[in-house]
Amino acid sequence: MPCSFRKRINLGFSFNTVVTVMKNKPFIIFYILVAYVFVQFCWWGYHIIDLNRQVFELNVTLEDGALSGNLGTDENKRLLEEKLEKRKWMVIGEGSVFALLLVMGVYITQRAFKKEVDLSRQQRNFLMAVTHELKSPLASIKLYMQTMQKHDLDDQKSSEILENVLNETNRLTSLVDNILLSSQIESDNYLLIKEEVNMSRLTNDILDNFALHPVKEKVSIDRNIQSEVMLSADFNAMNSIVINLVDNAVKYSNDATKVLVELTTGDSEVILTVKDEGQGISDAEKSKVFDKFYRQENESTRKTQGTGLGLYILKYLVEQHGGAISLTDNDPKGSIFAVTLSSS
Repeated sequence: MPCSFRKRINLGFSFNTVVTVMKNKPFIIFYILVAYVFVQFCWWGYHIIDLNRQVFELNVTLEDGALSGNLGTDENKRLLEEKLEKRKWMVIGEGSVFALLLVMGVYITQRAFKKEVDLSRQQRNFLMAVTHELKSPLASIKLYMQTMQKHDLDDQKSSEILENVLNETNRLTSLVDNILLSSQIESDNYLLIKEEVNMSRLTNDILDNFALHPVKEKVSIDRNIQSEVMLSADFNAMNSIVINLVDNAVKYSNDATKVLVELTTGDSEVILTVKDEGQGISDAEKSKVFDKFYRQENESTRKTQGTGLGLYILKYLVEQHGGAISLTDNDPKGSIFAVTLSSS
């Protein structure tokens, strides 16, 4: 079922400015470190000049004392040793702080650089995926339309072609909705509008639509939906959560397998569970699948449709409702996604 999102309210220039500052935090720390290094060089240069002046004055005093016959050698040596000891600990202390900040700055800069490289690679994969996701349904729609234009088809064949065109159109709409929603999330312009949502009816309607327009024809969807499950939530967000969960399970399921969707309540909670019998997700990847643009397969050899936005959007919407999402292994194979939301 294609999603249609309400117009969101801009949260204001000042808040966006704060968000921008937070996103640029590594670079701000780096600039502060550079400024600190400059100040330290100036400070140490001043102390070296001052130390030379003091050494010169002390030598002058010693020479004057020697000429006057009042050497005071022991006292002058003691004063000189005290000054040298203080200078030594000052240099050690400030040098240690400088070295620590330098190491921290290098570490933070290196981590920020690695993050930017990873993000750049993910964005490149995303563009490749979006290009494929847009071209594929558009090419199919064009082919179907050309077939209807060039051939005199019977009613049954025309109906089948129109059904396929509708499926491809829904696929495009869902893709565009996810991209727009991701953009709203990134710019912090997504605002929840809570209302009383009948989760039972919503989930059943979405599953009925999947049955009419299957992502994979050999994958069946079973359901166990508790009746009249009500929830105070954003309708469009709940719609997106259910669609992305079911769509993800179906896409990564093997042929001739089942996807089980369950909606239950308990202890002031609403629990939506989706179980598939697909390839599963390794423990190393479980913490990454909710990252933006993340895909399990290599982009050049990928067979599964998608852009890597579905689970990212899903997690964001769940957390915005104060809920939680878990990912565990299904027995004997596959994955279980469970979304828990407070019904109070």
